[in-house]
Amino acid sequence: MREGLPTEWVRGPQWASPAARLEWELVLTTAQAAWAELELLSVSEGVREAALLHLTPEELVRATHDAAGQGLLVVPLACEGGQTRAALTRPPRFADWLEAWSGCDDEAIGELLGFPGCCREHFCRTWGRGLTDTVATIARDGKIDGPPEANLLLRHLGVRLVPHLPCSPTCEATVALGKDLAHVVARAGVDPGPLYRLLNLPVTYSALHGVAVIETPHFRLWAGTDYTPDEVRVTRAETKPEIAHLQTRAAEVPAGAHIPGAPGSTPGPATTWDDNGFSTREAMDAAHATVLEAVGKVDSALDLGCGDGALLAKIADGRDPWQIFHDERFLGNTRVDVIS
Repeated sequence: MREGLPTEWVRGPQWASPAARLEWELVLTTAQAAWAELELLSVSEGVREAALLHLTPEELVRATHDAAGQGLLVVPLACEGGQTRAALTRPPRFADWLEAWSGCDDEAIGELLGFPGCCREHFCRTWGRGLTDTVATIARDGKIDGPPEANLLLRHLGVRLVPHLPCSPTCEATVALGKDLAHVVARAGVDPGPLYRLLNLPVTYSALHGVAVIETPHFRLWAGTDYTPDEVRVTRAETKPEIAHLQTRAAEVPAGAHIPGAPGSTPGPATTWDDNGFSTREAMDAAHATVLEAVGKVDSALDLGCGDGALLAKIADGRDPWQIFHDERFLGNTRVDVIS
């Protein structure tokens, strides 16, 4: 599963308007950070046995130390343009990685990375004959519609929910893996909402003479692709922003996290997690659990930009917090967000 060939370049995004940039630039950078975190968490949390990383010399040193602290191993594999391609894996797989990489065994590498068998087969069949862009191979009648977890059209920007190239836009194994990875990152307190927001967008993909143009209503980008003398054009329809599978299940919430309505929980204002900037209750509770662990038991606290006051209600631990809101949605809770 080797990417990074000369066709792998990208320019962009170019924003459709200043207003589009104002609305979407932060969404994009947040989604990119979430994917970077997700790659590492997928291994440390045991969803996958390994991940491939591009690391600068400084990052390689830091990653090696960080991995050792989690019982993991960073295996340098190749140097590419001043960076090191390395595998983050578990010590028992060290020899397997060296053998698979030195033998250019894409099937074995894909298996080590936890890629679905159907997608490994498709990869070997397409990249094996020299293709470096599989978009056209999975399109049907010029369309590439399917669940957001299998959407790889924005992969050049680091916006994706799976690490491999799906064999189809509806691949069930890919969708299941993407949902598992989204659960992992949400439980760690990283909101996958921005990734879903971008991956739900309608996209037009066109390729000609080795240049692909990928457009959404808000931005476009250019990327290297395989040479074609005639234009290849593919569209993807907008998908519904549905991430109900990320809603909290009590057994999955980190220790110390608050589940509204659970035995022993502290009731908060009767609003929702999106008032606090999260796309799911799971992501909000995991992030709040991190804060609660850091601050411990306190006598007084001031929360500026408190959303619906849910975090302060947890910190208050039964005491009545006071809040002041300037948002009309919260006029029923007009109090100062202070405990003392």
